[in-house]
Amino acid sequence: MSLHPRRATRAQEQDLELMERTGMLGMSMMNYFSGRMQEEWREQEDAKPIRFETTLNAALNKTHSQIVDAICHTLGIPSKGKRQDKARKIADRLTAAEPLRAVIAKLDAPMKLVLQRILDAGGWMRWNVLTREFGDQEGDEWFWNEKPPQSLLGRLRITGLVFVGTAKVGKGKTMVAVIPTDLRESLAAQLVRYQAEMTELGNYNVTRALQQLEQHYREPEYPPVIPRAWFEAYLLELGVKKDNAFDAWQALEHFDYFLSRSLIQQLDDITPRQLSVWLTVFLQSKYVGDFPMTTKRAMAKQVASFYKWLAARGDVAESLAQQIQDAADAFVKQKGNLAPEELPPPLGGEVIVEGQHGSEREVFTYNDRWLLIVCIVDFEGDLNQLYTAAAKVDDGVTKQRMIARLGQFDAGLWNALTQTITQQEADFAWDWFNTAPVMTASAW
Repeated sequence: MSLHPRRATRAQEQDLELMERTGMLGMSMMNYFSGRMQEEWREQEDAKPIRFETTLNAALNKTHSQIVDAICHTLGIPSKGKRQDKARKIADRLTAAEPLRAVIAKLDAPMKLVLQRILDAGGWMRWNVLTREFGDQEGDEWFWNEKPPQSLLGRLRITGLVFVGTAKVGKGKTMVAVIPTDLRESLAAQLVRYQAEMTELGNYNVTRALQQLEQHYREPEYPPVIPRAWFEAYLLELGVKKDNAFDAWQALEHFDYFLSRSLIQQLDDITPRQLSVWLTVFLQSKYVGDFPMTTKRAMAKQVASFYKWLAARGDVAESLAQQIQDAADAFVKQKGNLAPEELPPPLGGEVIVEGQHGSEREVFTYNDRWLLIVCIVDFEGDLNQLYTAAAKVDDGVTKQRMIARLGQFDAGLWNALTQTITQQEADFAWDWFNTAPVMTASAW
């Protein structure tokens, strides 16, 4: 099992920069690593052996006490006492017809569908097949008796109906989900009454993708660039083809997030170079955790496929779709872990820092950085002197307006915008200030 990278919060982005500069861990990253450590403990527990023909009592007696206590809480059984006694009480509850009927009635439709999938497979199922449709347990950590899991599979596990472990399948060992043998017949009988409810869900992989799509467009911090209708139609078509719609959505969500953070307004504005910047620079700086190269290659292919689909509909030019395909092919063919793309010199509109000022979203670019560098190096940090000098330079009105805006923010912004000033950049900033217009275009 592996832990997927997660989009960094603003605090984590700042702490990632702190780690890059000093190697020190900020509070947000300490909390992040604590949670990840707990997830690793849970994964180690989940990797213990399990028998395909285990009984409920046997499975409970081999399950960690924290999960047993979480099952007790779910079923309304006191969690005090010996694990063997608690296991017996849980088994008595779930092997009795009426209590089992009550437990199943409280499950939501996707959880019932998980049980049906496992029963249809013979009472056990490869874990990776199950998670492909219903999602993994990312974020569920370890202390389930104190902090119940939030994932679909985690919530199902604390009902005591499904257990996870490692078993020999074919020539090797793999993670599996198992329904105890003494529950299979009664569960199958109980689920019959919910067949219509489960059938309506169809391929839950597509349903999950559409749910995530809904979340992506619900009050986003960074407005999405790609029209929602395009995504929805594409995912539904993947579902019809039996392709993995959720994997496709995850790649495209990451891509759309890159577009919005890069202030790219529409798909036609992206360049092949920016596809590489997304995969080698952006994913490293805006997420916590590393994307394996295999994942990055798969994401490049997904974006290229999406552009090809859009071109076939007439939503983007075929020439652009081919350029993206060529860029993705070139990226996929490269071997090993790639160093971040060497970026061209900034034009001025490249975003460095974003934040919220009152109710407004504020964006600060290299133009702002160069102004502050000139202020610090040539005017001893005095914005008033910089403002006066700007009246006599090229595009001075624009620069004065930007200087006045910078004066509204505290020293924290200056620190974020003026890290690691080299003499070469100080010389460039001075020449830019005196002789160049302000450009809003971005080179990446």
